Amino acid sequence: MAVIWDKTIDKVRYEVRTAGASVRLYTNGAFHSQYNPTTLFSGGVWDLLTLPTLICNNPPARLLLLGVGGGTALHQCRYLFPATTLTGVELNPVHLQLARRFFSCQAPDFDLTEADAVAWIRQQRQTWQVIIDDLFLHNEADAEADPVRSTGQRTAWIRSLRRRLTSDGLLVQNYLSAEEARSLADNALCRETFASCVLFETPTYANCIAALYRQPQDYKESLQRLNQRIALVPGKMRRKLRFACQPLW
Repeated sequence: MAVIWDKTIDKVRYEVRTAGASVRLYTNGAFHSQYNPTTLFSGGVWDLLTLPTLICNNPPARLLLLGVGGGTALHQCRYLFPATTLTGVELNPVHLQLARRFFSCQAPDFDLTEADAVAWIRQQRQTWQVIIDDLFLHNEADAEADPVRSTGQRTAWIRSLRRRLTSDGLLVQNYLSAEEARSLADNALCRETFASCVLFETPTYANCIAALYRQPQDYKESLQRLNQRIALVPGKMRRKLRFACQPLW
């Protein structure tokens, strides 16, 4: 693996590394993103951010990603939904710079904005069919520790996101553990707002992705639809895909 860019800014170390045809982003040693134009799914957490969209009945007209990183999820969504308008919001200007320079995240394919996503969402009046919430901050108390969620009080944040979803929308959220994701079942607002919730996991990471659907989803039919759409991706582009999913409600 070769380091092609390495810089420490405000006590945060950023690295861009290459491994074969893959380009990888590391922040304080944490593996943030990977882009390989020859491989759609790479076995990472970012696969789980986009898989829930394949359960939706129709391709989204508009998709919003909060927390761009190196843009892996945006590239996956662009491949899966060529006609979808893709918007990304990222607080970290270095991540945006690197996404554009090394990870091929340029306009017009992607509309990228540097902003605090929490404040930005509250200022919006438009809605999206899909919102992917992948917001994390560096752990300032321990640079070697896992990043932390950056959205504050969960119920207030989910209420803000709900206002920006269409009536048939999907909210995808990244949690650092299955326990944290499962606690959504105890959140009254979630149970009232979202008719179905499916959890996605991969054996190589502890993260658990919650896919919250505003319209009811029959789990058996949803899983069949998901697998059928995955099968449309050429084998060499999905051979590393590993995931498991189960309904939370």
